[in-house]
Amino acid sequence: MRRSTCFMLTALLGSSTLFAVAQNNLTLTHWWHVYGADGQKDAVYRYDAEYAKANNLKIEVSWIPGDYTSKLRAALAAGTAPDIFEYPAGTLEDFADGQLANLDDLFTPALKRDFSPTALQQMTRNGRIQAVKMHSDVAVVFYRKSLLKAAGLQPPKTFAELLAASKKLTQGNRKGLFVGNNGVGPLDQIMPWSAGVTFMQGNKITYNTPRTVKALQSLRELKNSGSLLVGAPADWYEINPFLQGQVAMQLCGAWAIGRAREALGDDFGIVPWPALDAQGKPATWDGGFVMMVNAKSKNLAAAKAYIKKVWLDSTAVPVDWNTKYEFHVPPRKSVATAANFDPSGPEAAAANVLNRYARQNPAAFAGSVADAYYNMVGKAVNGTGDIAALVKAAAAQSQQELARP
Repeated sequence: MRRSTCFMLTALLGSSTLFAVAQNNLTLTHWWHVYGADGQKDAVYRYDAEYAKANNLKIEVSWIPGDYTSKLRAALAAGTAPDIFEYPAGTLEDFADGQLANLDDLFTPALKRDFSPTALQQMTRNGRIQAVKMHSDVAVVFYRKSLLKAAGLQPPKTFAELLAASKKLTQGNRKGLFVGNNGVGPLDQIMPWSAGVTFMQGNKITYNTPRTVKALQSLRELKNSGSLLVGAPADWYEINPFLQGQVAMQLCGAWAIGRAREALGDDFGIVPWPALDAQGKPATWDGGFVMMVNAKSKNLAAAKAYIKKVWLDSTAVPVDWNTKYEFHVPPRKSVATAANFDPSGPEAAAANVLNRYARQNPAAFAGSVADAYYNMVGKAVNGTGDIAALVKAAAAQSQQELARP
């Protein structure tokens, strides 16, 4: 990072005026899971050290290896959890009532609108904001511009175009597309979303529809097309098959944009997973991480002041975190603007995908409720049964699980 950027971060991390907090001898504890990109660990320690210095307090940072989520939940149950911690987005149902501090007082209406719709959904439970989205990750289709041009193809805008392109681009040892070693990957959710399917509304399971059936029939057709790569050393979340020329297109996270640029220069682009047909629209999920505050913290006001100053009041830390190490899509429009992405580049395209096409299932669509659906998808796509009957039975099971006390 340039020295001027460090100075800017230091200035922007100065004292917050939201809370009147006695800072002397105050120590905040802060947990992070282990990130793998170069520079991320140093950045985490730098953010907290600069804030601590500017606000006359201490922050003890813990970089937690292994099963981070289980360790955090155990610490919360034991009363030994840190003041501040991060956690995978979209999982507020993992926490019991009273474990997470409400953060509504940190948000103005304008700040709420600044977050993408899915990010705000992931931050909210029972109408209360209990998390702040740090970064978003979206799945997109990477494609080699030169290969599509040589084949007379445009980036696909519908599933029919994608299937035709995947078949046409399959030549010799090269396959047209990689979506995961099981031929499904994250498409178990994305494909129905691209058909306009809603998995549940309120307390009702709603995926037992002809549109879900058509989406899974199309996914079966794709898997049986002979154009998919299977058996890669790593799964869809690693961009290596695309970079090594094993495929012309790959479904992968936008986090791979930096590696793709390093290996291929400008010879790649990204598009969202396309609409199933004229009744659908492009779709992706919104992954990433959120920051939370322990409701039982003895330093609750100071912990909330940290969240406000570092992650909400300015764009300096969010821009640094989302763009300088491994690319993540900023969940806030103002942060994406401050990042000054090339309007014609893949980063801007990824931000557009997040804000226009990202979907998020309700938090209650998890555990055994969701397992009934996911277990069915494997059977449907592998051709072991009538898809309509499988969807109907799975939806009934999901509804039954949802009704359990």
